[in-house]
Amino acid sequence: MAVVREILQRDDLIPQVFLKEGYLLKQGRSFQRWRRRYFRLKGRKLYYAQDHLALIFNEIDLIDFSVAERHSKSAHAFQ
Repeated sequence: MAVVREILQRDDLIPQVFLKEGYLLKQGRSFQRWRRRYFRLKGRKLYYAQDHLALIFNEIDLIDFSVAERHSKSAHAFQ
């Protein structure tokens, strides 16, 4: 099970180049609704917030997960 914690954006989060970043859908806690969140992947850490300008990001340690990139050529691609 992943541990999620809130962190303030530190100087090491802002100027660095991330492996991947952008908007994705995340399932919310209440009523299991899907919410649009901004994600940043850096090393074995995944950060997300409501938008890219947020001061507080949630951090998920991916140490026990594997990360793979997937491309979709579907007409239903994320907009």
